[in-house]
Amino acid sequence: PFVVIDHHSEAPNEASVTATNRKGMLEATRYLLALGHRRIGFVKGRLDITCSHERLQGYMEGLEEIGLPYDPELVVEGNYMKASGFQGAQKLLELPNPPSALIMSNDMMAFGAIEAARVMGLSVGQDVSIIGFDDVYMAAETYPPLTTVRQPLMDMGEVALDMLLDLIENRRVLNLRRQLPTELIVRETTGPAPR
Repeated sequence: PFVVIDHHSEAPNEASVTATNRKGMLEATRYLLALGHRRIGFVKGRLDITCSHERLQGYMEGLEEIGLPYDPELVVEGNYMKASGFQGAQKLLELPNPPSALIMSNDMMAFGAIEAARVMGLSVGQDVSIIGFDDVYMAAETYPPLTTVRQPLMDMGEVALDMLLDLIENRRVLNLRRQLPTELIVRETTGPAPR
């Protein structure tokens, strides 16, 4: 037996534990919209990864809720590494009409985006807002501290272990697909849209 973490499967008997990726990204997008941002760039992960697709859906739903059209110019692909966050942010911030906010599909790419903004002479949290996803331990320690969507990684691991032990010991698992809630953690990389 096995339990998959952070991936949905179509297989009916496959056990999995995931986070509310779509809902978390929807909440992040709504937050930036509430701050007055209307051009929000998005650096997505590879779409063959389930959580990447779900996070992109959340971003698109947030825009749709207030009638903003999806603009493919504002979405670039990254690979979850810091360098791709730097490159993606730089590409978006160099547009003739750049976004005032960036949502990155994970914190590592957000760290790259912060660096790109600095290199371009932008003040993070004032000139451009940046949100990550995961809430890795460095998110609170970076400067400025990163606004991010907390993914309950420790809880996901514990739930997966409990499910795996139940499966190994042939105990009935009532819910083979567990989804744990995400939470927006507001720190200093976000602020009102510049005028």
